[in-house]
Amino acid sequence: MAHDLHRLARERPTEVALHDERVSLGWGAVAAALDRATNAFDALPLGPERRIAVFAENAAATLLCHLGALLAGVSSVTGN
Repeated sequence: MAHDLHRLARERPTEVALHDERVSLGWGAVAAALDRATNAFDALPLGPERRIAVFAENAAATLLCHLGALLAGVSSVTGN
Protein backbone atom coordinates (compact mmCIF):
# COMPACT_ATOMS: atom_id res chain seq x y z
CA MET A 1 0.00 0.00 0.00
CA ALA A 2 2.70 2.51 0.95
CA HIS A 3 4.62 1.79 -2.26
CA ASP A 4 1.56 2.52 -4.42
CA LEU A 5 0.80 5.64 -2.39
CA HIS A 6 4.28 7.05 -2.92
CA ARG A 7 4.10 6.20 -6.65
CA LEU A 8 0.84 8.15 -6.92
CA ALA A 9 2.36 11.00 -4.92
CA ARG A 10 5.21 11.21 -7.45
CA GLU A 11 3.08 10.76 -10.57
CA ARG A 12 -0.03 12.77 -9.60
CA PRO A 13 0.84 14.94 -6.59
CA THR A 14 -1.99 17.46 -7.01
CA GLU A 15 -4.78 15.11 -8.13
CA VAL A 16 -7.46 15.04 -5.43
CA ALA A 17 -7.09 11.85 -3.41
CA LEU A 18 -9.07 12.69 -0.28
CA HIS A 19 -11.87 15.20 0.18
CA ASP A 20 -14.30 16.19 2.90
CA GLU A 21 -16.33 19.32 3.60
CA ARG A 22 -13.27 21.15 4.97
CA VAL A 23 -10.29 19.96 2.94
CA SER A 24 -9.21 18.51 -0.39
CA LEU A 25 -5.83 16.80 -0.42
CA GLY A 26 -3.78 15.67 -3.39
CA TRP A 27 -1.82 12.42 -3.44
CA GLY A 28 1.36 14.28 -2.46
CA ALA A 29 -0.25 15.83 0.60
CA VAL A 30 -1.84 12.50 1.60
CA ALA A 31 1.50 10.70 1.34
CA ALA A 32 3.24 13.40 3.41
CA ALA A 33 0.52 13.33 6.08
CA LEU A 34 0.64 9.54 6.31
CA ASP A 35 4.43 9.59 6.61
CA ARG A 36 4.14 12.08 9.51
CA ALA A 37 1.39 10.06 11.21
CA THR A 38 3.30 6.79 10.80
CA ASN A 39 6.46 8.32 12.27
CA ALA A 40 4.47 9.83 15.16
CA PHE A 41 2.89 6.47 16.02
CA ASP A 42 6.28 4.76 15.82
CA ALA A 43 7.64 7.27 18.34
CA LEU A 44 4.91 6.66 20.93
CA PRO A 45 5.46 4.22 23.81
CA LEU A 46 2.33 2.18 23.05
CA GLY A 47 3.45 -1.02 24.73
CA PRO A 48 3.44 -4.48 23.20
CA GLU A 49 -0.23 -4.39 22.17
CA ARG A 50 0.26 -1.18 20.12
CA ARG A 51 -3.40 -0.10 20.27
CA ILE A 52 -5.08 3.30 20.13
CA ALA A 53 -8.61 4.67 20.20
CA VAL A 54 -9.51 7.52 17.86
CA PHE A 55 -12.20 9.86 19.19
CA ALA A 56 -13.04 11.93 16.12
CA GLU A 57 -15.75 12.79 13.68
CA ASN A 58 -16.04 11.32 10.21
CA ALA A 59 -13.46 13.44 8.39
CA ALA A 60 -10.37 13.25 6.20
CA ALA A 61 -8.09 13.72 9.23
CA THR A 62 -9.73 10.75 10.95
CA LEU A 63 -9.08 8.53 7.95
CA LEU A 64 -5.45 9.69 7.87
CA CYS A 65 -5.12 8.82 11.55
CA HIS A 66 -6.43 5.29 11.04
CA LEU A 67 -4.30 4.71 7.93
CA GLY A 68 -1.19 6.11 9.63
CA ALA A 69 -1.78 3.71 12.50
CA LEU A 70 -2.20 0.80 10.09
CA LEU A 71 1.06 1.66 8.33
CA ALA A 72 2.82 1.83 11.72
CA GLY A 73 1.47 -1.55 12.77
CA VAL A 74 -0.84 -0.02 15.36
CA SER A 75 -4.41 -1.27 15.90
CA SER A 76 -6.91 1.57 15.93
CA VAL A 77 -10.55 1.59 16.94
CA THR A 78 -13.15 4.33 16.83
CA GLY A 79 -14.04 5.82 20.16
CA ASN A 80 -17.43 7.34 19.47
